Amino acid sequence: MKPYSDVPVLIVGGGPVGLFLACALLTRGIECVVSEKRPSRALHSRAIGLHPPGLTALASVGVADEILRRGVPIRRAQGFFGRSPIGHMSFAETLPPPFDFALTLPQSETEALLEHRLGELDPDALRRGEEYIGHRPTDDALEVSHITPSGVRTRRVRYLIGCDGGNSRVREQAGIPCRLREYPDRYAMGDFADTSGFGDEAALFLTPDGITESFPLPGGMRRWVVHLGGTSDLPESADALSAEIHRRTGRAALPETCAMHSRFRVRDRRAARLVAGNVLLAGDAAHVCSPMGGQGMNCGLIGAARLADALASALSGRRAADEAFPEYDREQRRRARIVADRAHFNTWMGRGGPTTTPRALLMAVLLRTRPTHDLLARVFTMQGL
Repeated sequence: MKPYSDVPVLIVGGGPVGLFLACALLTRGIECVVSEKRPSRALHSRAIGLHPPGLTALASVGVADEILRRGVPIRRAQGFFGRSPIGHMSFAETLPPPFDFALTLPQSETEALLEHRLGELDPDALRRGEEYIGHRPTDDALEVSHITPSGVRTRRVRYLIGCDGGNSRVREQAGIPCRLREYPDRYAMGDFADTSGFGDEAALFLTPDGITESFPLPGGMRRWVVHLGGTSDLPESADALSAEIHRRTGRAALPETCAMHSRFRVRDRRAARLVAGNVLLAGDAAHVCSPMGGQGMNCGLIGAARLADALASALSGRRAADEAFPEYDREQRRRARIVADRAHFNTWMGRGGPTTTPRALLMAVLLRTRPTHDLLARVFTMQGL
């Protein structure tokens, strides 16, 4: 491994966005290092959805072919009110090739493929076991301190990129305020052997107790996501989740096949700005959107591709930093706002209660009318972002 040395760009955080950004920079000829405190990748995956703009970004760094080989393309989604079908959404009829579908692949596998690609581009780019402490400006550079296996070390960098998650220490150290909105909504999810009969199709069940969502996964598995608004006393177990899925949908999710189950709450967290001098934010450090719609990681990938362009322009002198970075800031905060608004709508639609029937009727009309069907398909798959 190369010695601990100075680099033009240091990325703190080795999740999917940090790894992708490093690959994007290296393909543009920019040396960088990814500093990650975890000694190994996390295997638990919440994010599973990759939409066409995210797949386009991944294709630009040479990992899309393998992702397509491993993932499950979803070209159609069915809608139900209770157990009765109310319509469907066809992505293949609406979206342009080559990515006329949404794709499911556990985030851990997407990270593994990005990490492998990063190793091909630069075997020394990823530094695990480095914990970011802080940074301070020096002339036109930054001194960044880490705790490493060999003690506290300092590295000089031109630009510091925070990709270190929703509780970003880089964002905190840079003095960037962050707005947090917490929703009352709670969800349970689990991955079960697929006995649904849906094949490669997704399914959404609107019920008086809240929405139940179902997505195919690789390896003959299926993810189920259940809104807990009307069942707050549901025990946290595979058996209880399986029983609730069957009660709402009539479909079997065999508890003995459950590979993972967990719960989560909905949050919307967005940084007030993404640029503070030579410090920039991307991914969850910049914005955490509600997972309803599965667009958060994709938004991060799209933004990281634009940030790579901005960094390449600034470092090469093709464009002034005070022009390239504010443009990235404006565009990416706009994207995050749109994604958050869509997730807010999805969360509202998925709640149970007395207005479930009118919402189901609205969904039926939207799905069965061609112009609104096509618009929904485009919105769901992040077209135009």
